[in-house]
Formats: sequence, C-alpha cells, structure tokens
Amino acid sequence: MSVHTVSENARNELLKVMEWFKTAEVESQTRSSSLCTDKDRLKICGPFLRELGLLKEGNGYALLRLYGDVVIQKDPVLDTLFFPLGLVKVAGEELQLGNYMRFKESKYFNASVDCLIVTVPQITA
Repeated sequence: MSVHTVSENARNELLKVMEWFKTAEVESQTRSSSLCTDKDRLKICGPFLRELGLLKEGNGYALLRLYGDVVIQKDPVLDTLFFPLGLVKVAGEELQLGNYMRFKESKYFNASVDCLIVTVPQITA
C-alpha cells in the first residue's frame, strides 16, 4: 500500500484542522474511537477538502480520535482516504501530517492518533 503526500498548501490547511481538532467537540463511538461532532467541522475541514478536490457530492468525511486497536471498515462501494493528524504506522508504513493512504480493504492497526477520513468512489482497477 503506497503512501501519498499532499501539496504544501494542502498540508498547511491540514495543519489548521489538526490545531482546531485538539479542542473540538467529540463523542465516543467505540472502545477505541471518538467522532468529531463539532458544528464547525465543515468550516474547518472545507478548505483542505477543496484544495484536494475532495469536497464533492458522493464523498464523505469524518474527523476521528483513535486509541488502541482500531479497524477502519471498508464500504462495499467506497475507498477510504486516511489522513493522520500526527505520526502513525499503518501496514508497516510510517505516516505523518501531510501523508495519506488509500484503503481499498478494511484496515486493522493499533494507534493513538487523530485523523481525517474521506470516503471516495472505489477504484475497481
């Protein structure tokens, strides 16, 4: 699985998301994750998503706080773009702010990291 890097402009927007998320409202979802429920999340994430061309109908996004054993479930018709807001190791690859991976199957890993998840139409090739 390859690690991708965003542009410097996109990284700067992601840095703003990371700083804001430290104090955003979150709600516990599972034993190892919390979901951002803050009403300002689109206002904060929008510039980053626009910079990458990801703010479009059919795509989804969520800000998550992960801790412990985590599974990112694969949707049958969507791939998941995983943007960590800190240092994390996934599938043997080290990612940091500005890096991302496209998950084409469910991913299990152990982490303590905030992240932005974007769902996009799956690549079938």
